[in-house]
Amino acid sequence: MGIAGLVLGIIGLIIGWIPILCILGFLLSIIGLILSILDIIRKDKTGNQNFGNALAGIIISAMAFMIGAIMSFASIGIIAEILNNENDLLKEPSNSYYKYYDGYDYYDDYYNQYYPDILNKNEIEWQ
Repeated sequence: MGIAGLVLGIIGLIIGWIPILCILGFLLSIIGLILSILDIIRKDKTGNQNFGNALAGIIISAMAFMIGAIMSFASIGIIAEILNNENDLLKEPSNSYYKYYDGYDYYDDYYNQYYPDILNKNEIEWQ
């Protein structure tokens, strides 16, 4: 059981970084943690002192548990935010450019001030 807990902890640690699959990694880390603890308890009762795999399983499963929990809560929060704002995505876009644009064009005034001959020359050539 200690090796199974170690393997589940490693898989949970790897999957725990993937945004949607982190929930599965979180669950695998819980199972790995339980299996590793049960293996240490069983080996302690029988007097067997060879519980290195179980101890490593507990450490890795605990790390995978924390990473999986944080990433799961973040993924669930992002999904909830997307589902709450799905109607806003279908509306007319209102970004800050249109909110704060007052019709003043800095570049036109700059070129009119410093290069009036070039602008007037181009207007004459095109006419």
